[in-house]
Amino acid sequence: RSEDILSCSITEPVQDRTCKLSVWNRGGRFKKLKGEYPIKVSIGQQTGPERVGDFDNAPTGAPTMYQHIYGFITDIQFSRPDAQRSTVELTITDRKIQLQEAIAVNLPIYDGWNHIDAIKDLANRGGFQKNADIVVCADTGNSELPNAGFMKDPLYMFELGRSIWDCMEEIRKWSQWWLYCDENGKLRYLDPS
Repeated sequence: RSEDILSCSITEPVQDRTCKLSVWNRGGRFKKLKGEYPIKVSIGQQTGPERVGDFDNAPTGAPTMYQHIYGFITDIQFSRPDAQRSTVELTITDRKIQLQEAIAVNLPIYDGWNHIDAIKDLANRGGFQKNADIVVCADTGNSELPNAGFMKDPLYMFELGRSIWDCMEEIRKWSQWWLYCDENGKLRYLDPS
């Protein structure tokens, strides 16, 4: 509830978006909060006279100024400023953490794959849905990952235990494309040109 919010701030870099959210812990409602939880936070205001707040159901044409983040609660800090009040500070990170914590297991050798298909396959193995969670711009250039050739170790054979994000970053370095999670929780793989 908005009346329970003490403060909220969202950093807005292209990637690694984070949010700090402080709320009243009235009646201990957050005392069982442990672990990582998916969350979407929207903050801001409408600049028009109609109403302030309800961002998802704002009147058509009503100007709004807001920021949001779709990600996971990654840190929870409880505090008690005095005997009467209790607060909770939540740290929220974008969905990239989902790919950073997913571990590579039984991955194919990606040599010779279309780099977009390789990124989509890795993202899918990290918990992103291929068509719903991944945005890719059209491929405009050389799209096949290099092949090591006969009698050599594969170039894109990722070892067991490596994070899915690290595997994706290695392919991204070859393509020179941008790879990040946006404020809507979608993975974007875009040609910067």
